[in-house]
Amino acid sequence: MTDNARKEYLNQFFGSKRYLYQDNERVAHIHVVNGTYYFHGHIVPGWQGVKKTFDTAEELETYIKQ
Repeated sequence: MTDNARKEYLNQFFGSKRYLYQDNERVAHIHVVNGTYYFHGHIVPGWQGVKKTFDTAEELETYIKQ
């Protein structure tokens, strides 16, 4: 894989990174790649080790509201 191809591939993940906050603390982040939502919890009680994949924004929103 060339350097440009590698950068493009990684940018799919890190270019779309968004954070979820709870009480002004980052508790998780979300990547959107090819229409799939990847949710990763941070090292925070209740979120640590959480890794989920969602096909739609609605599914992700429903999960977060729970």
